[in-house]
Amino acid sequence: MENSFSVIPLFPLQVVLLPGAHIPLHVFEERYKTLVRECARDKKEFGINLVLGGRVHRIGCTAILEKILRRYPDGRLDIRVQGRKRYRLTEDYSAEDTPYFVGKIVFLEEEPAPIDPVLAVKARKMLSELLNKVYKGKEQPASFFDEERELSYQLAEYSGLDFSQRQELLECPNEHQRLEMLITHYSEILDKLSLKDKYISILKMDSSRLN
Repeated sequence: MENSFSVIPLFPLQVVLLPGAHIPLHVFEERYKTLVRECARDKKEFGINLVLGGRVHRIGCTAILEKILRRYPDGRLDIRVQGRKRYRLTEDYSAEDTPYFVGKIVFLEEEPAPIDPVLAVKARKMLSELLNKVYKGKEQPASFFDEERELSYQLAEYSGLDFSQRQELLECPNEHQRLEMLITHYSEILDKLSLKDKYISILKMDSSRLN
């Protein structure tokens, strides 16, 4: 279900912001320095849309400025933002009345879909297995999850998704589909890691025969 239109400042980036996620940004263009100053002053949100291959993806996520981490002498800023709500950009963005881009958006609600608890347990277990394989037990995956936030978005932050995959996750209309996507992703990576271990063992065996 979609709500009424809203108009918000836009910050198109080669970044996918997920609801609830915290990410750092380096702001160096004058128009976006102005955007950050105005959003900090007015305590208002702005939108982040992925720019990839010359294309601006229409599904984005609003961001709230959490903190200005560093101010540089030339005016550049390091900031940290938090993702809030998914939206769809309904028209091409413009910068006619402001130095930065603005766009008309519609906020996206979650589709009503039952969440299979078995699916959630499986996704967590597979991510734990994946991280243990990668870090060889030296680092443990995060065991604490915020019950107020969708599990899939939290798992995604540890999952090694590329830009396209993160965008696909953001565009999923419900938690069930996001968890299914992550489980498929984990299965593919775990299969590749198993093959890697297999070939490493074969190479070591062949090398031992030469000695």
